[in-house]
Amino acid sequence: MTIYELCLLHSRADRALRTVVAEQLSSQNLTMMQWLMLGVVGAGPRDGLSMGSIAEQLGITLPQVTALLSALTKRRLTKLKSQRHDRRSRHALISPKGEEALKIASETIENRLGDLFPAGRRQSYMGMLEHIIPGETESVVIDVTKASKTT
Repeated sequence: MTIYELCLLHSRADRALRTVVAEQLSSQNLTMMQWLMLGVVGAGPRDGLSMGSIAEQLGITLPQVTALLSALTKRRLTKLKSQRHDRRSRHALISPKGEEALKIASETIENRLGDLFPAGRRQSYMGMLEHIIPGETESVVIDVTKASKTT
């Protein structure tokens, strides 16, 4: 297989996976990026995550973080907390409603894709993906079923 064929196959697989995930998230009225953000914020420390930390973990820009958090906060799935040492600095926290939405969405996706990615294959696939990401030395994948602090 040539690199071109590999990239083409990867691109097709990425689109197929995104389509399946988007279909599963539609019942929660969430986008894939909103679901991913809920997982990152939900797995963060109890005092919340900085915007910069969220941007780094999701591989997106600060304006994208702001837009996503604004939509999630408007729906009361996340909360923003000003920092005492610098009132301009805000940290994002997941709300109880956000934890529930994350749990339901994650279970729905796990039920749909669990057979496609059984434990052994999942670890192998993650290893290959992590190898592709420049400078990645540890897993960036968060187990969103464990991200909820109240369950």
